[in-house]
Amino acid sequence: MGFARTQSYCRLRWPFGTSVNDGIPSDSSLGEPISLTYSTIDSIMVAVISLGPGCLLYKRDLKKAHHKFPVDPRDYHLLGYTWDNQSYFDTVLSMGLRSAAIACQRSTSAVSWISRQQGHLLFNYLDDFICVSSQYSQCWFSSPRRVISVARASSLVKNIVRLRQW
Repeated sequence: MGFARTQSYCRLRWPFGTSVNDGIPSDSSLGEPISLTYSTIDSIMVAVISLGPGCLLYKRDLKKAHHKFPVDPRDYHLLGYTWDNQSYFDTVLSMGLRSAAIACQRSTSAVSWISRQQGHLLFNYLDDFICVSSQYSQCWFSSPRRVISVARASSLVKNIVRLRQW
């Protein structure tokens, strides 16, 4: 007998002006100013053009990466809901939570930066990675050992989840 998998989704952007996301600053994280930048298709195209015809593109997704970041226990009450006379509280970052996007982007940006320092053309967008290379063996995530070594170097080993081939 199997169990049905249930999933909740809380509209954290509603109601406008008093939502959970309205209480989360978009210009700071953990009390420090931030300015998130995302990889663009233009930056990926520049890499493709620089490698020329025959170059390869690879994509990896960190499945449910935002669920790897714990919520501060002092904020549990902000992420609670009631269903069927039961109270539930998210203890990890929820999909749609402004700070989940910030945490994912900052973490994957760190991994991309470290990888670029090692000569790889790696781009990230939230929990997705795109690698541009002239051959598969040069791609950053062609080897699980490379993924783990970069993650350890950036203290992100707890946030790396099983990579699935796309």
